[in-house]
Amino acid sequence: MSRLRFSLPLMLLLLAACDQSTPVGPTPVPATATAEAANFTPGPENTPAATVVLPSPTSPGVFVIPTEEVTPTAEPVVIATPGGSGGLGIDREVNDYFIQFYQGRTLTDGFFDIELARNLTDEPYRDYTVSLLQKDMDAVNAGELVAVNYSDIRVNLDEWQPRENGAGTAFVTVSRTKHETRKGAQPSTTTSTDLRFKLERRVIDIGVTWVAVDFYNPASGQWISEHVPPPTGDVADEIQDYFEEFYAARTLLPGGRFDLEKTAQITEFAYQEYTMPLLERQQEEADQGKLTEVSYSDIRAEVVNWFPQATSHGGIATVKVTRTSNIVRPSGAEAPQTGTYEFRVHRHWDESDRGIWIAVDFFSPISNKWVSESAGLSGPVPPTGHG
Repeated sequence: MSRLRFSLPLMLLLLAACDQSTPVGPTPVPATATAEAANFTPGPENTPAATVVLPSPTSPGVFVIPTEEVTPTAEPVVIATPGGSGGLGIDREVNDYFIQFYQGRTLTDGFFDIELARNLTDEPYRDYTVSLLQKDMDAVNAGELVAVNYSDIRVNLDEWQPRENGAGTAFVTVSRTKHETRKGAQPSTTTSTDLRFKLERRVIDIGVTWVAVDFYNPASGQWISEHVPPPTGDVADEIQDYFEEFYAARTLLPGGRFDLEKTAQITEFAYQEYTMPLLERQQEEADQGKLTEVSYSDIRAEVVNWFPQATSHGGIATVKVTRTSNIVRPSGAEAPQTGTYEFRVHRHWDESDRGIWIAVDFFSPISNKWVSESAGLSGPVPPTGHG
């Protein structure tokens, strides 16, 4: 693989996190209800929206999406009649949606309306939030959770992305106050002001429906759809093997040379442009007799996340690599240094369907940025046909 200079933008559109709000009550509130609507804060006028670029997954999530299956089939909940698709109309629909959303999470007569929660959501958010509601229902049945209700619900439409026939995607920020009482404890009140959701507006025969499909968790800095459990088996083993090969190419034996050609073959794009000059500079030190030996030991690669569908020709993994460097100069050996560094590696499938791993990005501890970001790029997805 020849060394290529980066010329095409890198992009990463991977979404994801989770709603920490709880419960659900029995009977849906009609979309015409207006009591809570007095607290509604209208969003901006309806204007064509640019594609939302969401945060890259640069750290592990703090939760695991529940895997238990939900057997009931969701039924659409009509929020409005077809046709209300402009500015304040969308604002009002979103507000009415969240009236029902939090009504379902209110503990009424000893029950949350889990069915309503299912009907008002879709994957991946549905699986996550319904499982949490079921756990809260278990706490109610055990006598641990006594009361839950919400007040001061305010909704702001941050962005509206219309599609054909009145459908579209909305990004909203919700603030609300949660009141909860548990057995043997004083009632507690918690106000959250930055709950971010992704909603889908769908127009069907019986009217307009809205569903929450994603949630941004401020604690983890991820959307639910961004979180992909770290891989096991072949992918993790292949990445470990890759970094063994990676550091072998950066090993300098007395009187020898770094394997610059190999390093160029197994790196590309923003990372190659960053690392090759540094390695060439080390080679110059060796040629001048200032550097005698470089080796690496205790190499451990931890896969943070794996996005197998990041490109049409192979996935992207974020990896933390811990290794100890051992450097010898003419004056003697330096103290070994152990460090952990973060890479993005791309599994590229070549014409013979052979998987080739390539480091394409690196989180610089000096700038505290990915080198692709420092180069003015937007993400680590290589274009088709490279290599």
